Amino acid sequence: MKKRATAAGILLSMVAPASCQQSQLDGLEDQLAVAQSVPYAQVEIGGPYAGIECHHSSPLLNRISFYYPVADSIDLSEDYWRRDLWRVLYLAIRRGSDPPEIVGLRPMAHRLTPYSVTYSAEQAGYRISVTYGFCKELPAFAITIRLTNLLSHSETFELRTHLEASLRTCHSYRWERAARVEFWQEEATASVTNLSPATGPAVLFVSNVAQKPNGVALDGRELDHSPSDHPPHWLTRTTALPQAAASHETQSPVVAFTYRRQLRPGREMAITQLIGTCRPEETHQVVRRLRRSWREQLAAHRVSVLRKAFLQCPTAVEDTVLAHAIHWAKAILETNLHYLDGTILPMPCPAEYNFFFTHDALMTDLSACVFDVERVRRDLLFLARHADSANTLPHAYYWRDDGYITEFASADNWNHAWLILTSGRYLRHSDDRETLRKLFPVLRKSLQLALTRVEEDDLIWAARPDW
Repeated sequence: MKKRATAAGILLSMVAPASCQQSQLDGLEDQLAVAQSVPYAQVEIGGPYAGIECHHSSPLLNRISFYYPVADSIDLSEDYWRRDLWRVLYLAIRRGSDPPEIVGLRPMAHRLTPYSVTYSAEQAGYRISVTYGFCKELPAFAITIRLTNLLSHSETFELRTHLEASLRTCHSYRWERAARVEFWQEEATASVTNLSPATGPAVLFVSNVAQKPNGVALDGRELDHSPSDHPPHWLTRTTALPQAAASHETQSPVVAFTYRRQLRPGREMAITQLIGTCRPEETHQVVRRLRRSWREQLAAHRVSVLRKAFLQCPTAVEDTVLAHAIHWAKAILETNLHYLDGTILPMPCPAEYNFFFTHDALMTDLSACVFDVERVRRDLLFLARHADSANTLPHAYYWRDDGYITEFASADNWNHAWLILTSGRYLRHSDDRETLRKLFPVLRKSLQLALTRVEEDDLIWAARPDW
């Protein structure tokens, strides 16, 4: 009980990340974090603008979902149920004149929260850690890799990173490979402008904000690489990458870097890549803002999740397992809020199904009415705004390669029942009659549609309640 009271007191004083002592934040994070060393853990975490998925307790990413400017992904998988076999980000390390070795092919211990994960392992002569974190208000996430020399003598280490850079569209899930690649030498930033309107269009950028790379390649043809190569062959070769990359168009975009440094015993090299997508006309502005404020962005997302997990409607539970589950669930609700067409909305996953689904929102809000009425109000008003001219309830809202699409709930859709139940519970817990007045035309239409499905047994029948 004392720990929970302390956590609430800490968070009550938080008006910005800088206002809270780092040790206090760490204490809350320690209560939330899970340390794992199991060999088959799947990790899926994210923030408002990006999410990642990785499998087999490995830091090598299987999927990246971007939510801004539209819902694009980097994903090479050809089978959803076997998607763990395809990776889009690889890492390799070369020690001295030894052949390079790929990192993460064996399981790594990791420390997980809903908003970050750190993988760590000791290999022959070095220690490596890989950390992912997400920005609160800018469209990017960060990967920080730390490599420490454990030898008793100085040694030259080379770190290699390889990111597939073709985007996949939201609805048709089609690969769009044509892109213009460019490297900004001064900012150590790679940009990959996808040339298909179905992707937004969007620019993928990777900006180095710690150690700058010694080598760069942005075209798979230069590396004799195709997306079907698992892992990329160049990672285990001794060939060095060129120091610069010329701007050109390609059907095989990649972002490959090498970083080289001599380390004395116990010293480390650290690289941080900021990875994100944005509109072509704002790329330089977004990257500049990120390079200035990325640490504050990560901290802001961290604090916002901890506030939701520990402060909002604190729950006193004696069972420690149940208490942790409550905090974790509240944190997940916050990290599953993503950008969609100018609004931050709830979605089903950190890095999959980048659609807004009404039934996910309403079924979650049925519980959220007792601890987050503002969230429920926001969701109900969104549904009211996106109803059609006949006040029909939306079923889903998403980017469909050529524009934003709303699908509406037919008569046998169960969302009509969820809307009525959730609205009633919201009114009971909030006494917010103004919101219900705005929503009432949609509520009335949902009731009318649902009643058309009443059969002779006085039950409402539905052939396809989920669509």
